[in-house]
Amino acid sequence: MNIEVQICGLAILFVILYLIMSQRKLPLRSTKTFLGIWVIVLLSLLLDIYALYLIENIEHYNEVYVAKIFKLHMATFAWTTIYGLLFVLKDAYPDKSIKNTIRVLFVVLVAVSTIGTMLCELYVVRDGDGSNYTRGNALIFTYGFAAVMVVFIAVFLRIKRKILNPTKKYCIGIWVTMWVVAGVGQTLFQDYLLFSFASAIGVMVIFMKLENPDNYIDRVTGLFNSNAFGRYTRQLYAMHKNATMLLIKYDFNFKESISYETEVIINKQIEEFVKSLNTLVFRESEREFIFVFDDEESAKVCQDKLVERFKQPWGEKHRRKTVLEWYFIPNTELLSRPEDVLGIFQYATQNLNSADLANGLIIDDEVIKSMYNEKAVENQIIKALENDRIEVFYQPIFSVKDKRYTTAEALVRIREKDGSIVQPGKFIHVAEKKGIIIKLGEVVFEEVCRFISEYKPYTYGIDYIEVNLSVVQCVYEHLAEDFIGILDRYKVDPTRIVLEITETASVREKAILLNNMEKLKEYGVRFALDDFGTGQSNLNYIVDMPVDVVKFDNTMTKAYFEDGTAKYVMDAAMHMIQGMELQIVSEGIERKEQYQTMEELGIDYIQGYYFSKPVEKEKFMELIKHNK
Repeated sequence: MNIEVQICGLAILFVILYLIMSQRKLPLRSTKTFLGIWVIVLLSLLLDIYALYLIENIEHYNEVYVAKIFKLHMATFAWTTIYGLLFVLKDAYPDKSIKNTIRVLFVVLVAVSTIGTMLCELYVVRDGDGSNYTRGNALIFTYGFAAVMVVFIAVFLRIKRKILNPTKKYCIGIWVTMWVVAGVGQTLFQDYLLFSFASAIGVMVIFMKLENPDNYIDRVTGLFNSNAFGRYTRQLYAMHKNATMLLIKYDFNFKESISYETEVIINKQIEEFVKSLNTLVFRESEREFIFVFDDEESAKVCQDKLVERFKQPWGEKHRRKTVLEWYFIPNTELLSRPEDVLGIFQYATQNLNSADLANGLIIDDEVIKSMYNEKAVENQIIKALENDRIEVFYQPIFSVKDKRYTTAEALVRIREKDGSIVQPGKFIHVAEKKGIIIKLGEVVFEEVCRFISEYKPYTYGIDYIEVNLSVVQCVYEHLAEDFIGILDRYKVDPTRIVLEITETASVREKAILLNNMEKLKEYGVRFALDDFGTGQSNLNYIVDMPVDVVKFDNTMTKAYFEDGTAKYVMDAAMHMIQGMELQIVSEGIERKEQYQTMEELGIDYIQGYYFSKPVEKEKFMELIKHNK
């Protein structure tokens, strides 16, 4: 009797069982199916061993009894393939409404395979060399049924390949391959029963890749990790099950420095307290935990306990306080997709003022709508970049001295599919936040260079085009190299470009900006300080930056005509800037009397609706040709 492979298979299964029992288990629906597969494969292996024993000692047993045992053994082969199909179907059709249909299909398949096998003939054949083998229609039926299941699994893997979990596809693919190899091997080597062992190998692969509890355990705390949270959330949405969630973040609030050992002790105390709450909790990052509840009432009870405990100090002598932030989702049905759950937590922590979070934040419809709007704008920008729907409009700038248009500002727009125009105020801040501004800015700069190269506006008196740089672009380390490359590609004289910058915040950012400015100025590009009069802009910044032009923001221009104090401030700033021999552009001029006042003050350039709104490049060319 050759039972070596069966013993190996049993060893694999019991090692898997030990690993499952020794770890905390995430409440996943797929785990039940996996355990069902484990039980069937175990039964198949045990029946393998018993069948081998019976066939070696058949003379001691009743033939009817032997036939029944062998048929039951054969039926487990079919059951294993049915469970394999069930494993695929639950992933392909996670909707709760189809759950009963899958369950009925499973019962029908098990019944058909079992009854069919039991009704078919099976008998033992003795060879001349003393070996015994089973023969009969039961074998043909069972292997045929299993083959049909394998084909169905392969078809579903193919049809649903785009929506199935890639790892699950990989595991099932290996499992099916093992079945086929075992079937061929068992045909060639009839002394060995290989199908159950092949199933055990498949169970091992599925366990290692999908069902190993260790994959979902945080190594530091022993809690469930972020990978577990993602999978559990996807299951909630697949089952159309609502949940209440609470994210807490904490940080140290120490007036004096502490040792690393003390920090570790405090983190450990907080982790132990979190565990003591006896609820489903996930460690999202070093100092972030997400709690999941079935109802809002349980969540609020837990939330109160957390808030009260974090009011108390931590540490060896309980004298170290922490700062707690918490974010509460009353019902996950407010969010469209499972990935949006973590997305809304990230959005809330990144966008909402922490000064307003002393009492925590309830993530309501307004917060969620804001996140979806931002995501929609992000997708809008990406699609516009992909489909070449980024356009540049040009607003002419009037020279007070020359009494004509001598320059213009390039302004980005998005052209929608229906021909409508999206203004930059609706998408620039999102592009900066999401990191798309680098690509967007490069596209705009290239379009300006192409415009200068093809339309040659300088032949109609336009000395240069002003191009805005966002703060993110200003501190992009490769900005100078990228822009110089574009200028060279279109053979544009760098003096035809003036880049508009705004004040940056940190010392490091300023150093990067100055480095970019130095390289570009050496090449011939000039700079203007944009939006003077807003934000942190001040005269000291003008002194520090090698700019040639200062642009008064339209709000400052408007304030000049409406606020007496602002008038004195602007007068003083203007005289100091002129004393530094820098040119001044006044934005936002909309009326004739405003233009006349700026002219009397000695402003060099006027920009605003009094002369023209930003227009497409063709209309701009018509405008400057007429103006000349």
